[in-house]
Amino acid sequence: IGPSAKDATPVLIDAYRKDLVERADAVYALGEIGSAHQAVVPFLIEALAKNKTNSQDTARRWAAEALGNIGTTDKRILPALFSHLEDSSVQSYVVYGLLKRGSRDRTGMLSFLKTVARPESSKNLQECAGSVYQHIRPVLKYEEPHLIALLRHREPRFREAAAVRLGELGRSAKDAIPNLAKCLSDEDGKV
Repeated sequence: IGPSAKDATPVLIDAYRKDLVERADAVYALGEIGSAHQAVVPFLIEALAKNKTNSQDTARRWAAEALGNIGTTDKRILPALFSHLEDSSVQSYVVYGLLKRGSRDRTGMLSFLKTVARPESSKNLQECAGSVYQHIRPVLKYEEPHLIALLRHREPRFREAAAVRLGELGRSAKDAIPNLAKCLSDEDGKV
């Protein structure tokens, strides 16, 4: 199934809502259809927000992942994903979705970084984001202020990665020198 199956979109949405098919299967199929049909993005946003019971978790996870994979610049996707960022039942899928969006949406990636860099972000969110840091790194090279903010992050791997990247930027990151100097006394020796 893929974009060529877009004519099946209304049938799949109806089957999902009437519980005629396994909801997760309908969400998966609609995610594969993607933005080929205008009803898919609003439906996936709805499925992500749907009842947060265990029977809905798989459908919600696939909705978050599909929203990240859809190759559209639909402005509703990022706010929908961000609204579930602290929801532990779908969090890793939301982070994945945000990272996938980030490869096409620099603003969305920077918003994600700002959220994760906040000291008050939950430890669970930071650990989840930390596990996918390699996807964040290519975007960081353009944003020295966000790198400086990450030098104060509670997660050592973020501080380390930000320090390394600022070092790679060389003279163009000269404003970061005072912050980098503070890292010399970081409790984690790798930083």
